[in-house]
Amino acid sequence: MQMKVISRNNELVAVNLENLNLFRIDETESRILSLYEKELKISDIALKLDISEEMCEKTLEVFCNLPKGVHLNQEDVGILDELLLMVALDCNMACRYCYGDGGTYNRERTLMDINTALRAVDTAVSLGDIKVITLFGGEPLLNFNVIGKVVQTYPDITCGIITNGTIMTEEIAQFIKEYNIPITVSIDGPQMVHDAVRYYRDGRGTHKKVVETIEILKEKDISFAIEATYTKQAVRLGYSARDILNYLYEYTSTINFASVGVVDDPECRLSPDELMDFRTQCIDFTFDKIEKGEPINIFDITALIFRIASPERVISKTFCPYHARRMAVFPNGDAFPCYLVAEDKFKYGNVFESDFVDKFTEKAQKILPILCRDRLSQSYWFVPLLTHICVSTLVNEGDTFSLNDNMKATGSPIMEHLLYRMSTIRDWSTFFSTVQQK
Repeated sequence: MQMKVISRNNELVAVNLENLNLFRIDETESRILSLYEKELKISDIALKLDISEEMCEKTLEVFCNLPKGVHLNQEDVGILDELLLMVALDCNMACRYCYGDGGTYNRERTLMDINTALRAVDTAVSLGDIKVITLFGGEPLLNFNVIGKVVQTYPDITCGIITNGTIMTEEIAQFIKEYNIPITVSIDGPQMVHDAVRYYRDGRGTHKKVVETIEILKEKDISFAIEATYTKQAVRLGYSARDILNYLYEYTSTINFASVGVVDDPECRLSPDELMDFRTQCIDFTFDKIEKGEPINIFDITALIFRIASPERVISKTFCPYHARRMAVFPNGDAFPCYLVAEDKFKYGNVFESDFVDKFTEKAQKILPILCRDRLSQSYWFVPLLTHICVSTLVNEGDTFSLNDNMKATGSPIMEHLLYRMSTIRDWSTFFSTVQQK
């Protein structure tokens, strides 16, 4: 049995890393679990702690067995249910922390044509049960004609758009409403914070235009999510993560809030202490809303809560769950598990190849094991709990990977804080109902 005991505020919390059971425990229960983890027999544990064997057995039964109605599901690896179309390797902005080389991902600046888009969808549908098509870039709305054709051609598949929010029009917004397209808009906070890092190629800030886009969506009663990035610039300007979350929450309760990754401009990157503070504030903001019964969906945190607290628990094999079930296709038809792992060794092939479908499973069986968590060169207790680990942020050591220094330094205390906050919640019903409405 693998477990972790957390001590916080003179209280003890234990998590079973094999089935995700989470409990408040006392000192005796902690010692029982610790000795059992060291493979002592129940009789020896009872003797050592001077307690009854029955008490040991009851403690272990509760901790080791799933509660009634709860199921533990293994991640399905290689069964596609999402297609990501890189419809635009181009962007009208020049964000300071852009990880995509101005939207091109170090490729030719180009837009996907309709033939490639339709071929990619047809190919993906033949390989799996495609439920979602994510239209991405670059800035996908630069290729709205292709987006429109894909949406209209496949009305039974949900198509989602992630946009920088600068080229929205009434026509596009009406189309989004008519076809009920999930949309995510990027905005990094108040104008001073946003415009410091998200600007047009000529240096002009984009905040005003993005807010206009949000207002258009609200006027048309279109639900939307926000994607935001927290940077060193926000810290220098005196804005905490909570400050920015309070600002964004005025627009929507569905927010994907991330810190700048290691692949971005070092001048934008947070120090380990700043990253720790950022994540802690995001966790506390989320749980403050949960305790008040207010709707909240902070993507990574919400996903982890679902992983542990919902009746359907999932243990991830791959670094990122998208690797297991998504195919990303570039404008030339090249296909990969993710647009951020677009190296030849991870290439499924090209959707125009006559034998692409026939060889897909064989290639996936070779590629996906490379992207699994057992490829980490060193184990960390918190890794099984993480909802995803972006391969682009890992240190490639050839046949294995290692966590970057920031993750090594902050992963354990951040996870401990989240688990402790989870242990304080007694009724999850309101939380699940508000999130499931989104």
